[in-house]
Amino acid sequence: MEMTNEKIFTIKGKFRVFEPGMIITPDTAVYIAENTEDVEPKYWNIGIRIEDDALVTETGCEILSSDIPKTVEEIERCESLKNSLDI
Repeated sequence: MEMTNEKIFTIKGKFRVFEPGMIITPDTAVYIAENTEDVEPKYWNIGIRIEDDALVTETGCEILSSDIPKTVEEIERCESLKNSLDI
């Protein structure tokens, strides 16, 4: 796993402890390079990133972006609706 913004999570080289009220953006990403073995060429050179916004609370966290579509089915349903409305 890679932390893309490590500097904002450290103070003088030590990792910060999350505190209630902080908002973070955890994300998952997949990037497919050209000539990736066992991947159809139509999928080469693409990236997919799914992000959430999370509010750190006293007892854990609250996902602020929980209602945003993330699954293939949810995204395709949104695209279908958008196309039917000619947006």
